[in-house]
Amino acid sequence: MKIILLFVFSALSILLLVQRETCLAEDGVTETSVLIGIEEQTGGFSGDEENFGFMLAVKESNDRGGINGRKMEVRAYARKGGTAGGLENAKRLVEVDRVFCIFNFGSMPLAMALTPYVMEKKKVKRDFPVRSTA
Repeated sequence: MKIILLFVFSALSILLLVQRETCLAEDGVTETSVLIGIEEQTGGFSGDEENFGFMLAVKESNDRGGINGRKMEVRAYARKGGTAGGLENAKRLVEVDRVFCIFNFGSMPLAMALTPYVMEKKKVKRDFPVRSTA
């Protein structure tokens, strides 16, 4: 769990530090906050535990003043209908809610389905913190 918290906090910190000067031009970034999209509880052990760890990292970061003074805000939607429903949620977060990034968004089939979409958008950051031994 500590490794996940450290990974999440480090990854988001690096993203924001590297892009500090251009951050205000990014979707989901204001003077006071950074909006991050995730998927609500999935009912699967791995996804729910990773989201729980992520929310702990967000709380810890915000308790310490956020990233560059910006508090992290999280927006999530429940998936309705497998991979297609997850892809719909991701598009809603990116196109309607205009999040800065999407994090830990579903299973491997959904991660693979999201790849062409995030590459097309180019400005959408995505982090999928799952390792495979296959």
